[in-house]
Amino acid sequence: MSYGGLVLHRYGLDILPDQAGRRPAGKKARRIVELLLEEHFVQHHPRIATDFKSNLITSAELDIDQGGYTIVYRTEDEDDPQPNARRYRVRLARTASLTVSELLDELTSTRAGTLLGSKEEIIQALNIVVGQHPKAASQVASIGSNRHYALNAAASDKMSLGAGLAAIRGFFISVRAATGRLLVNVQVKHGAFYEEGPLERIMSAHLASTEYNIVITTPALPVVNVGTRERPSYLPAQVCHVIAGQATNAQLTPAQTQQMIRFAIRRPAQNAQSIVTSGAQMLTANNPTLDAFGISTTPRLMTVSGRVLNSPNVRYWAQQPISTRFGSWNMVQVQFTTKADLKSWTYLWISSESTRDPWSHEGELQTSVNALTSKLRELGMTCSDCTRGLHIIVTPNTIESTIGEALQRLTSIPQRERPKLVLVILPYVDGPIYNRVKHACDVREGLINVCVVASKFARANEQYLANVGLKFNLKLGGLNQSLDPSKLGILSAGKTMVVGIDVTHPSPGSLASAPSVVGIVASVDKWLGQWPAALAIQTARKEMVSGLKALIESRLNLWKKRNGTYPENILIYRDGVSEGQYNLVLDEELPEIRSACTTLYPASMMKQGVPRITIIIVGKRHNTRFYPTRADQADRSSNPQNGTVVDRGVTEARNWDFYMQAHSAIQGTARPAHYYVVFDEIFQARKVQPPHFSNAADVLEDLTHNMCYLFGRATKAVSICPPAYYADLVCERARCYLSGLFSPSVTSSAGSMAEGEEAPSREPDSALVTIHENVRDTMFYL
Repeated sequence: MSYGGLVLHRYGLDILPDQAGRRPAGKKARRIVELLLEEHFVQHHPRIATDFKSNLITSAELDIDQGGYTIVYRTEDEDDPQPNARRYRVRLARTASLTVSELLDELTSTRAGTLLGSKEEIIQALNIVVGQHPKAASQVASIGSNRHYALNAAASDKMSLGAGLAAIRGFFISVRAATGRLLVNVQVKHGAFYEEGPLERIMSAHLASTEYNIVITTPALPVVNVGTRERPSYLPAQVCHVIAGQATNAQLTPAQTQQMIRFAIRRPAQNAQSIVTSGAQMLTANNPTLDAFGISTTPRLMTVSGRVLNSPNVRYWAQQPISTRFGSWNMVQVQFTTKADLKSWTYLWISSESTRDPWSHEGELQTSVNALTSKLRELGMTCSDCTRGLHIIVTPNTIESTIGEALQRLTSIPQRERPKLVLVILPYVDGPIYNRVKHACDVREGLINVCVVASKFARANEQYLANVGLKFNLKLGGLNQSLDPSKLGILSAGKTMVVGIDVTHPSPGSLASAPSVVGIVASVDKWLGQWPAALAIQTARKEMVSGLKALIESRLNLWKKRNGTYPENILIYRDGVSEGQYNLVLDEELPEIRSACTTLYPASMMKQGVPRITIIIVGKRHNTRFYPTRADQADRSSNPQNGTVVDRGVTEARNWDFYMQAHSAIQGTARPAHYYVVFDEIFQARKVQPPHFSNAADVLEDLTHNMCYLFGRATKAVSICPPAYYADLVCERARCYLSGLFSPSVTSSAGSMAEGEEAPSREPDSALVTIHENVRDTMFYL
């Protein structure tokens, strides 16, 4: 994008509380801002932009009334306010003048001393200007700051999801900084909205017939509260009409989720075409705001340079190498690198009254279990025969008690050794049953467990059984695959602990008492095959980790237990941090990590300058995508080839970051991972060994790429490196334990909190996710 000598003037906007002491928010606040601009600043249109919340951005200074403005509220379809309309006071205050050319000077420079303090402010202001046109358009639904959906989109860009919801294809649009220039990032997005139309689902025949003289034809249906929780106002659905463009925060049903996935999956070229046509049109077509601010964009995809890293061979038992040219491989006639022993195991077959079992009796089930036993032995595991287990039938009201009692029985059968592992056979993919099983096994009983779905297990082929075997071996402490030590660089010396950290937050619909959960994993040796984990609870929606010191200490102590000494290097992949929070990692988390090391490491090691620490932020929820420029540079799904790395063109020269697509996407557009080094004491301090590498960035990129082939649960390279991936899985497992808080609308095991337990208070309590000591040092979360 180009912008000439643009200076942006920013004004803070404050809507004061009304007479009842309530401060307007959401759509009410947006309407007040619209009225402010219509009644007091119409002469500045279109040289004024707003986020409709707290900021105005103009290309020229405003003559503002220091005393503020009075807005008499009226709705969009009212020409004049009602006689008793509410009045609101709005105050404006100039907060900054931002010179965009200063940002360009910084982006052109590579000197650290030229850091511009107002960089983020300028980009935020530009985003408000760029988003003004779609946000103000009546036929566009804008969600948040950057997502925009055309309500009059073509039929091919809409799909019914059922149950009153529809999917719409739209765009994410934002300004991004790159070396020497500013870019507009446009990416295809998909949103779920309520379908427009009459809402005939209600209600109170008495209210409607006596007060409004309307005959209600569906009196059994509930009423709709069109007021507030404090001041409700109920209407029959028959007189309500659902306005277009209302996004839903409700969790989609499994069927709706499948429909959304089908709608969203398209060939990469289709998305690229949508970006340069519909996306560009939404941004620039009939856009007087950009013209008034002197901003112009080029509606085409930019070309950047990239390279493709070679895929490493993976190794199994007896150092048997297997080619991974296309980012995947199979396990035909191979055995695990290190095989676990399974001397005592059993099963728990869970049936449901609402589904039909694929086996008529346990004798038929035993045939499936025997096939799995044979596969485990074929993969090299020392595996005893599976002892006879239990068959239980659950109903929605008995999930909690029946599963808990069954697992207790399995662990206390007279004259039988306590099982080391339980194979749990689920009636179907079911959240409540699965949640209860995981909580009971991981937290209550300390049982290693592997879940399978009955219908799939009954007709399992060799590949399915091998995939189940991957989990068996890892959970029992084995090593599935490995790489040649030369592919792991500094890690192959066995003196570097690799750590993954993630934080998961309550989703819309969670209870107010639902906390955020921290998940941490760490390697225990140079083979990177085992990644035990720990969990902790903290204040809801707090991204920076509280109590990180204790979590790091737990990983360091486990490393010492396995290796006899503490690691000389700690390489951390930190997931889930937004760009605006990078500095918080240095300010809040790095001191906690150092404090943990100071507590544990002997003075002799500290004097030698160890441990050396490197922290890399892993981003997977970004909106940058790459498309091949030539067919011979694409993979079979028309995405860039696996191993593609881009570290210039869309990055800043002063930063150390890169995009990597290590995997081959099965379908749709591949999403690369974004790695951003916020702190480094390991790589830049080491001597680079040519001719393989020319700088420290090459070393880190190659190492990160090769690690993507060591995700033990799959026979393919994964999209983000295993420490970050595993940390994400740990957090997902915690959501199972706390399902009663995170998904209260689903009949579940209530956080898989047992009978008599109360929901946790707003004060975080890590005991809710404390793993039983029997499985604490295993990969229980797979």
